[in-house]
Amino acid sequence: MHRTVPRLSAPGPITLTNEGLHLRSGVLGDHWVPRSAILAAEATAVRPRRGRQRLRLTGVGRANVLIRLRPGTRLGTPFGERVVSEIVLGVDEPARLLAALRRTDTPGPPPQAG
Repeated sequence: MHRTVPRLSAPGPITLTNEGLHLRSGVLGDHWVPRSAILAAEATAVRPRRGRQRLRLTGVGRANVLIRLRPGTRLGTPFGERVVSEIVLGVDEPARLLAALRRTDTPGPPPQAG
């Protein structure tokens, strides 16, 4: 069983488990981020610029959550694996997502690859 937490502004929910964060955003956005790769998460109001190691999943909304990853973290994308140091999200309930990321008791196994 997975706990679904605030949706991205773009179509698709965020699923958080003890093992990691599953981000789905439209047809091309399906990312698995291990919990061990997450260094910090914080609220943000800064409009994110494109960056070589930045993954932006804000949809048509604006950025309100910034997740910093451990150096060298590699995430799969539809265009191949790449190093990502930050993930910028636009979610409906940023405070709820940030609180869930701080907890370590989120039940459930990681999602199965589709």
